[in-house]
This record gives sequence, C-alpha cells and structure tokens, in this order.
Amino acid sequence: MANTFNEYTATTGQSEFEYTFPTLNLDHVIVSVDGADSDQNTADNPPTAYEFTITETPTKKVILNTAPGSGKLVRVYRNTQGLNNTSADPLVDFTDGSILTESDLDTAVRQALYIAQEQSDIQIGTAGAAAGSLLAYNASTSKWEVIPINLQYDSTNGTFGFGGTPATGYTYTLHGDTIIKDGTGEARLVIENTSTASAILEMIAQNPTAIFQDTNGATDDKHMHIGLENGILSFAPYTEAGALKTIGLQLDTEGGVYTPNIPTTDPSVANQVFSRNGQLAISGSSRYIYDSGWVTQWNTTTLAANAFDAVTMTTAVDGYFPFNIQIWGRLASSPNEVYPLNTTAVAQSSATGTVGVQAKYNESTRDLTLYFQDVPVWHEVTSGVGSTLLWGTGIDEIRVTIT
Repeated sequence: MANTFNEYTATTGQSEFEYTFPTLNLDHVIVSVDGADSDQNTADNPPTAYEFTITETPTKKVILNTAPGSGKLVRVYRNTQGLNNTSADPLVDFTDGSILTESDLDTAVRQALYIAQEQSDIQIGTAGAAAGSLLAYNASTSKWEVIPINLQYDSTNGTFGFGGTPATGYTYTLHGDTIIKDGTGEARLVIENTSTASAILEMIAQNPTAIFQDTNGATDDKHMHIGLENGILSFAPYTEAGALKTIGLQLDTEGGVYTPNIPTTDPSVANQVFSRNGQLAISGSSRYIYDSGWVTQWNTTTLAANAFDAVTMTTAVDGYFPFNIQIWGRLASSPNEVYPLNTTAVAQSSATGTVGVQAKYNESTRDLTLYFQDVPVWHEVTSGVGSTLLWGTGIDEIRVTIT
C-alpha cells in the first residue's frame, strides 16, 4: 500500500489532484508531471515546471496554475527532505537541559518515519512505463525513473529485443531508429568477428539504401545514395531537398554495368569518364594510342621521295600490338585538304613509280620505320584523269596515328 503518493492520469482541463498522505511541512508536497518535479515555491514553466497551491480543507489537494493536459501522468508525493532532497537537516535539534515536548518528539519521530516510508515506496517516475521498461537512477533528483525501452527476453533461446520482440537467430534485436553520435572524435560503427567466420553488414528492405552526407559539401553536393531496387544497384547524387540529380552508375544482378547518363563529349574534368562515339574515354585523353601530330620530319629525316627513318615507340604503345597505323598527308598552306596515304607501297598505272608510305614495325626494337615512296598520293582530278601530289610541293606534312 502506498503511504506517500497518489497517482493520476490527467483528463482534459484537470488541474486539481487530491493527496491522502500526512506531511510535516507543505514544502514536502511535490507534484510530478511526466517526471518533471515541482514544489509550491516553483515558478510556472510547463512542461518542465508547474506552479501550484495547496488546500487542506475539506480535502487535501494541489491546484495547478496550468492544467497538464490529457493523458499526462501526475504524481503527488511526499518528500520529507524537500524537492530534490535539498532539505535533509533534522527538523528538531535537542540540547542538554531542554524541555522535551510532545510536539518536538512527535516531529522528530515522524521525520524519521516519513523518510523511511518514502524510501519504502521508492519514488519512481513511471511516465511512459510499459512492459519491458527499465529503471535508472537519476543522481540529480535522487530518484529512480522508468526508461521505456521495452526490453524483452526470450529465456528459451537466450535472446533479447530492445523496443520489441527478439528475432529468431539473433542474440540482440534493436527496434526503431538508432544513431551513433560523437561530438569529440570519430563516430564509428565497428563490426568485428573474432572467429574465422565473416563479419556481415546486411540491409533488408524493399529498396535498401545507404545514404552518405558530407556536412562540408556545397549546396546540393552533399548527398550520395547507393540503393538497390528491382535488381539494379544505383549510385546517385541527390539535392538538399532529396530530389534525384542524375544516376551515375548502375550494376545489375547479372553482372551488367550501366552508365545511363555518361557524358557524350569531353567534360574537361580531369580523369572523368565519357563516351567518345560509343567508346569509353577519359577526359583530356587522346583517342589514339599514339599520335605524332603534324610533322615535317620523321625522326630527323625530312619528307622526301625514297627517304626513310624510324621512330621508337614506347613500351605502352608496344603493349597494344598488333595495332592499326593510319598516315595522313597535307600541304601546310592548305591545312584543310587532307589525304590518307597508303601504308604499303603501290604502283598506279597512270603514275610513275610507287605511291604512298610503306610502314614497318619491329617488335623487338619497337621501331616504326616509314619508307617514303616516289610520290605520296595519286588522286583523280576529274573522271578518268589522274594526277599526283609530290613531296614538298604537294605534301609537306604527315600525321601518324595508331589505334
């Protein structure tokens, strides 16, 4: 039987609450609203403090200036040591030779009796209490308070559920949202298995998503989502408002890789991948394995009939062998008129001698040798009428590319 408190669930507009316990001082009457304690000297500041008055006739009750509200747990209790145990001194101090009165003796005995009763009742704030709640001691108020975490234990399997029922096959099950927060160092979630088995982080939902937020990022450049939906794993940035910006990369469950929004022109961003005519390329890179650019010499030899010389390719170029060699020629003064030059020596019936540039590659030395024929190119001026361009006057620059 409770000797030191009365407890109520407030109704709408209710502000008066009776109590049945005796007190030595009205300052010992404490009102707790959902765990927030006040005495008759407390200023009104709902919901953390409630100002009230006390009447003792015809019944003892507290009258709150502000009604707590429907559903609030109101506890009227006695604490003979005052609010938050701030008045623990004896109410009677006996001295030698003093006269013992009934009142002083009663007060001294009742102070000890009341404190003992209060300890027996144990002041427990039961706001939010439910099956599975835990008790925790609040050092600031010297009271035991309920933590409504809904702890459930399955004795058959030795498993726990925090906030709900335990799950089969798991020692501990957490229900609801959880945050790992550290304001002084790194906030870490470590999954460690000290046995030889795996450490697994598993996300199970209709559309499981991992969200990364860079608090130092620029506006609309802070959020990246990795989500699995309908067998497609997508990597995508989102705006501050949670709107999808684009999808950068997708993987399917069959091993397929997709880049649905890959740029089709060079974005001029170092090392960014883009599509160059259907082939993957890196921004700033050439589409050629080797590109000589427009040159008037091959190595140190000037372009001329029946001349030859070699340029040594790098090991990186050699790694692509066998490769395709393309040679173009032009006259520097007419740079827009470009002719493909044969890479094997050929003879034309309407032209004297051989035509083109013979190319030879030595895999051992990595030398690419070019033999310049009698004329660089033969072309048809009009239907049935051919002509040649000569080295130096018709073609004075070449460009060699390897793909």
